[in-house]
Amino acid sequence: MELKPFRVEFDLCSPVQMDYLPIHLDGLIAWALLQDEIQAFLKGEREMAPNPADCDSYLYDSLPLKRENGVYCASVILPGQVDGQSTRYFTRGSDAESLATLGIRESEGRGTLIRNMKNMRRIFTSGGALKAGFEINQVQHVPTCVGYGIGDIESVQSLLKAHVAGLGKNRAKGHGSISDIRVEEDELAHEHWKLRAMPSQFDGGVPIITPVRPPYWNKSLRQVAYLPRELL
Repeated sequence: MELKPFRVEFDLCSPVQMDYLPIHLDGLIAWALLQDEIQAFLKGEREMAPNPADCDSYLYDSLPLKRENGVYCASVILPGQVDGQSTRYFTRGSDAESLATLGIRESEGRGTLIRNMKNMRRIFTSGGALKAGFEINQVQHVPTCVGYGIGDIESVQSLLKAHVAGLGKNRAKGHGSISDIRVEEDELAHEHWKLRAMPSQFDGGVPIITPVRPPYWNKSLRQVAYLPRELL
């Protein structure tokens, strides 16, 4: 495996909703590798499916990336340019017929709620106690997001293109949909990959609580780490 510095560009075709902490590229590659291994298991090419909850799994030690100072050489994913922000409003009403059925079957748990409604002839789902949800999403209009790393360019490109279709939160709502992914050699990655959470303090680093390796979703891996101030 030949390790080279590279830049990844994600072209987005819909606004993206970012989390309060940025997305680490190695975490995204680890997720793509998990999907690749699951497909291999389903095809009969692996005897066992990988366990994504096992922090010591071979899965998280086999990323096609260089390691340095206890972390993979992979930056966070940053917007190349932000063209503006906007708000998305979502409402979801409960199905009245289903709620009426639940009112008859008290074992389902919502019978009391329905019986206590003032007007028993009608079940209101557009507001009040039976309204299922109202959600506000703040999104950014970002044509391209960028990440940097050092690793096997062909493997990284293959994994990302095969399994990554969106970035950020609420992708099921269409946020952060990707139209194209490009991975190209870039010498700037020798320095830019360090734009990420580091386990040791450095000049300009801000302390945060976060994992510094995949799986980033596993809270048991959280520790005191340091993030460049410009990423906050």
